[in-house]
Amino acid sequence: MTPTAMEPQPRAERLCDILLEHLYRSGVVTWPGVDGMQIEDVLRAYVPAADSGLVPGREELSAGHPELAAELEVFFACANSPAPAAS
Repeated sequence: MTPTAMEPQPRAERLCDILLEHLYRSGVVTWPGVDGMQIEDVLRAYVPAADSGLVPGREELSAGHPELAAELEVFFACANSPAPAAS
């Protein structure tokens, strides 16, 4: 079933939309599309951009979106963990 305007947006999808909107407005990254970038590639740029003060950080996002606190915690924890080694 596709969400309609009357149905609430899933929390993880809402978080993704919020983060992408901040990145888009900041001009930090090239936007996905013709260059083959995926949304995940763009989101990887969020934590470095937040660390540089270009987009809101964890605390500001949590204050503005307390309903997404758990998702934000997971996002920032995963973003700060080292990438798995290539095999």
